[in-house]
Amino acid sequence: MANIWDISDHREAARALSEQERLLQTIVETEPECVKVVECDGTLVTMNWAGLDMIEADSLDQVRGKCVFGLVAKVDREALCSAHRPRVPE
Repeated sequence: MANIWDISDHREAARALSEQERLLQTIVETEPECVKVVECDGTLVTMNWAGLDMIEADSLDQVRGKCVFGLVAKVDREALCSAHRPRVPE
């Protein structure tokens, strides 16, 4: 006895997701301004080349996993910290 499953919907969904991920990655990589993904605690997950250039990093591996607040210039640090403060729902 053989079991047969139609996985064509699953394959199509996986293909569409992969396509969307490539599109998002292309947008992030080509954005001329700094784009970063940061955990709530300030840990840097990823950053585009514009951002890496701003903090004078040669690669993402140099800064991934570090606290982003310590990577920015002192004059910009308060604004960045303020933007990452948890928001309390009203």
